[in-house]
Amino acid sequence: MIMLFYNFLHVPLHARMVTRLHLWVALAKVGMPVLFYFMILPFSPQAAITAFVTGMAPTAAVAPVIAGLFRRKVEFVTVSVLLTSPLIALTLPLILPLLLPVGEKMDVLAVLGPVAVTVFIPLLIAWLIRNGASFLIPWIDRTRKLPFLLFLFNIFTAGADASNYLQYRSHESLQTLVLIAAVTVICGTLYFLAGQYLIGGKAYGIESGLALGRKNTMFGLWVALTYVNPIAALGPVFYIVYSNVYNTVQLYLYRRRERIPSP
Repeated sequence: MIMLFYNFLHVPLHARMVTRLHLWVALAKVGMPVLFYFMILPFSPQAAITAFVTGMAPTAAVAPVIAGLFRRKVEFVTVSVLLTSPLIALTLPLILPLLLPVGEKMDVLAVLGPVAVTVFIPLLIAWLIRNGASFLIPWIDRTRKLPFLLFLFNIFTAGADASNYLQYRSHESLQTLVLIAAVTVICGTLYFLAGQYLIGGKAYGIESGLALGRKNTMFGLWVALTYVNPIAALGPVFYIVYSNVYNTVQLYLYRRRERIPSP
């Protein structure tokens, strides 16, 4: 919420910012996980549902921060967070029960509520400050490195939790772990590449790749543990590690090619 607040504070959002590319990203957010589910289903039903739960997560709040590290259009990725979060919250309760029997009744409001709080409260606070207390913005800008520090803290805590889970709380066989990890890496790579090359192209490649490939893994973990099973939670756990490694390598190569100094 804090990372989103900093993005919303400097990105005055309006309807004209929503482009055709955002609609393609939104369509891919829903369509690609369903496609991957049916492609993997004949080989491993558990891996298929794990891939679906992981892939259906909306654009992560950290994605605009990463776009800023690339010095690309932060507002494009911010709009994707705003669009895909309610979209997934509305469509997931309709799609998931059709694919498998869920453990608990999946209510749209139960999913939409936490998403709305996370996204729209920082949006409202940023709007109020921008329009009624703009004198606070220079003071807030003094802490502009906070989102980057929070990003690093997110990586640390998520990586630590993933490591702890795999070492002490996971009781799955090595074969299951390898299978789910492989599916996660393959699907994750396809998300990033589809966003960058098929949707964004040269103008918005990095931004579209982040919008489609950077997942709100905490949302995926919550859905897996609440409505599916603990094995399905392995997908988001692996995706935490994989997406950070992917973006780290991507950022290193991009900065070296563009000769951009480190922050």
